[in-house]
Amino acid sequence: MHSGVTTAPDGHENPNKSKKYGMRKGEDNVENFEARPADEVRRIKEAIRFILEGNPKLNQIEVVEKLKGMDFYTSQPTVSRYIKEMNYSRDSKEGYIKKEEVLVKEKKEVLLDYLNNSDRVRRIRHVKMIAFKTAPGEAQILEMHLQEAYREQILGTVLERESLVVFIEDNEVGLEMLRSIGMHD
Repeated sequence: MHSGVTTAPDGHENPNKSKKYGMRKGEDNVENFEARPADEVRRIKEAIRFILEGNPKLNQIEVVEKLKGMDFYTSQPTVSRYIKEMNYSRDSKEGYIKKEEVLVKEKKEVLLDYLNNSDRVRRIRHVKMIAFKTAPGEAQILEMHLQEAYREQILGTVLERESLVVFIEDNEVGLEMLRSIGMHD
């Protein structure tokens, strides 16, 4: 059983340093393999996360060196495995980032490309929002009548059971609609 205490090269015990685990170079006997305790793996992964959040552009050898500075002794292949288990991915520009973040980043890039280059999307910078609170079920009726009467002025609506939000352009046409329904002086 691992006591958590290792012996330094000078023969003194150091309770803060992690023990070296795994097979030693040249050993092929599986019985000599000693697995790293789960708690230590968790602490090493926390340290890797801390290191990568501070400097995501480090390579794995540099991460191993930073871990040594934090008294964690592990190999580059082990760091590679832990990074993979932690769902990190290496981006050529950003360095190590979480895989979910890679997906979100890619989705944002696709969306921004679509918004910036599509002739089917009209951007409206100045919008007014009007909220109506109604009796249960009345919001749908109100929305239908507003859409029929003010189709050209209404940009969009959000309908709930007891409420309706209407978006109109903040220009003279939109203000005329607001005046006609008694919402603007």
